[in-house]
Amino acid sequence: KLFGARILLDMHDITPELFVSLYGISEKSRTFKLLCLAERLSLAYADAVLTVNKNIRDLFLTRNPIARKIEVVMNAPDPRYFTPIGSGASDSTGVFRLFHHGQILRRYSFDVALEGFKIAKQHIPELELDIYGDGEEKYIAELKTFIQQNNLTPCVRLHDRVPVEQIPGLISRAHIGLVPCKKDLFVDTVMLPVRLLEYVAMNVPSIVSRVGTVEAYFTGEEVAYYTHDNPQQLAEQIIALYNNPQKRQDMVTRAQKAFAPHTWEKQKECYYHVIDGLMAMAFHKRNLDGTRRKKPAPFVPEAQCMEPSQGQIKNFQKGTAP
Repeated sequence: KLFGARILLDMHDITPELFVSLYGISEKSRTFKLLCLAERLSLAYADAVLTVNKNIRDLFLTRNPIARKIEVVMNAPDPRYFTPIGSGASDSTGVFRLFHHGQILRRYSFDVALEGFKIAKQHIPELELDIYGDGEEKYIAELKTFIQQNNLTPCVRLHDRVPVEQIPGLISRAHIGLVPCKKDLFVDTVMLPVRLLEYVAMNVPSIVSRVGTVEAYFTGEEVAYYTHDNPQQLAEQIIALYNNPQKRQDMVTRAQKAFAPHTWEKQKECYYHVIDGLMAMAFHKRNLDGTRRKKPAPFVPEAQCMEPSQGQIKNFQKGTAP
């Protein structure tokens, strides 16, 4: 960096809150404070910072004066794979299929999802659930035991992880995408499940645990919410969407419209803006012609990529955002 290199820091997760979620540490603990210090030093050292959703950005801004150099570039679905195939799952197959892909972790509350499925199955005999992914072996074993003990083996299938190229074809055969999450500090504050965005991109209506980050992007008319620890509520959402194909279609249309500003076509422009800004700064720093040049302005996030946030406003009011 002393010789003119520019540092771009990609912050996909917030480590202090992740440690609270994974290891149960207190926000007042020394570990949490040390993680916040490491975060603060890293963000200060970088010339520009990327993160993946506006909730993470706002949380950074509550404890770091970096409004001038942070940009949101979302984990948008790759359009090479995640584009609608046909008109969606057919209702004439005799099966009503729920679908999930991704890591199978305890903090995603698949146990609640299976309880909700079991209740809904009593009302929808043709209901099936396919889950693709890997994760915590002990937890997966517990889920398999639940499936066997409740005679769900013929209609609930746990598959191994498959290559991303195969996922769109599997999603296209689903009637509903299922996105369970446990509502803890990390999930509720900063996690926007990429699989949900992939279902939206594939024109598949979704049922998702009600968590703050998802609510920041989608309303209850765009996705179907249920309380994360309430299997009865999940079952009711499954039954409601099963009984109302038009509601499913309307939900798809609204979700597509809501996410249109955040597609990869839009996000890559924000990313290019960051890279171009840093390259310009580095080029001027080199002073190739040996003359004294005016120091270029620091990278500033592009207005169309980053809308004002409450976190920013507070930092500017306090005078802490340079």
